[in-house]
Amino acid sequence: MSKELLNKVTTAKVEQLIDFAKTFVFKDHYAAQTDEDDKSQTFSHKFLIEQLALVARDYSFDSEVNLRANIATYLANTKNIYENYKVSKNELIYYGELNKYYRDMYVEKNVDIFVARTSEHFEIIHYTNSGKLSEKEISDFLQAYQDSRILFMKTVYTESFGTTESFFNFCKFFITFQAIQMYVNNTMKAVFDVDQMDEYSVENLLYSYGIYFLKGLSQSYKKKLLKNLNFLFNNKGNDKIFTTILGIFGLENVQAFKYYIIKDHRDSITKLNDKQDVLFNLIDPVLADKIAEIDNNVALTEPERVELRHVTKVKVNAQIKYNAELREKYRSKNIKNLDKTDPNASQVKFIRVPFEEKNFDKFTSENKFDVYTYNEITSADPTWKIKEEDVAKLQFNAIQTKYFDIRSSFDVLKLTTQL
Repeated sequence: MSKELLNKVTTAKVEQLIDFAKTFVFKDHYAAQTDEDDKSQTFSHKFLIEQLALVARDYSFDSEVNLRANIATYLANTKNIYENYKVSKNELIYYGELNKYYRDMYVEKNVDIFVARTSEHFEIIHYTNSGKLSEKEISDFLQAYQDSRILFMKTVYTESFGTTESFFNFCKFFITFQAIQMYVNNTMKAVFDVDQMDEYSVENLLYSYGIYFLKGLSQSYKKKLLKNLNFLFNNKGNDKIFTTILGIFGLENVQAFKYYIIKDHRDSITKLNDKQDVLFNLIDPVLADKIAEIDNNVALTEPERVELRHVTKVKVNAQIKYNAELREKYRSKNIKNLDKTDPNASQVKFIRVPFEEKNFDKFTSENKFDVYTYNEITSADPTWKIKEEDVAKLQFNAIQTKYFDIRSSFDVLKLTTQL
């Protein structure tokens, strides 16, 4: 759609909305409260209860026939009270709408009494559709109006001016004008909604970003790509891009890894193995189990059991404390803390780390990881020119390399049941 045509369509739509807004009847809470008294509240409360019961099909306290008859009587009496008041200025007191505000709204403007009484201040309680707007357009605009009203009441509205007519008129204008703006903005969003674009529009948008090489890709993937383009461009060269690309293609069970080259210094493999043994295989003694063994030993006398329980408790607590200290000691051990004085004793290795991992030192301290030899990674790469012994002479502990890979897992049982 051209800019000129878009402007023309938008202008016409705004004019239709303005004509539609001219038919609005707004709830005036203060005017309604002025005409309310105990009698009108009593009658209207009964009327509202009957209306709700009819809508909910709740006939526990009265039959459907009686409910409909009572409601019809209330509305008919409301008209009679209105006509009598016009002639005599006297208000008849019988079952009907005794609040002049709601009564006049019902008779003069055909406003539903139930809607009027249950609506909030400035809500639209009646409107007329001339046919220029579709039902969906009306529904969308009324939602925009409700959003505008709530925003206005929370941020702009001043209670102290509420009873003045000029302020009431200003509020109606402001809320309606803001609602039209919201509606137009929401409509414009749909113009650029990727999900609603046809194939030609999707291709054009991709071309505008200089992307000409995705003709074989399905429309659903192209649309997902368009939704994520800004993120992909902003994170170009960043690890985050891999996770996003995998998500675009729905590869939920795929994990991306990056590779670090590290130097295993003298005795480093042994130290790392010791560290993993301490962190993952060291088991604390269970005091309850030890006490149970003592209690089940029938050869012991009761004084011996008491003494042995005490000694065992001290020993177990001491062992648990020692294990905790040992774990903390080995947890802090890292590759960078290993001996670097003898480069000839170093071994160059590659380790694999998840792409989303940000803290290399913490990851290698607290997790098990895959270790690869230098040749396993570089032997099949003709662009990798440096030799292992030359790398070993360099002063470093760990460096992220250009290498990465993707690992996928799948549920065999799930796939089998889907066949």
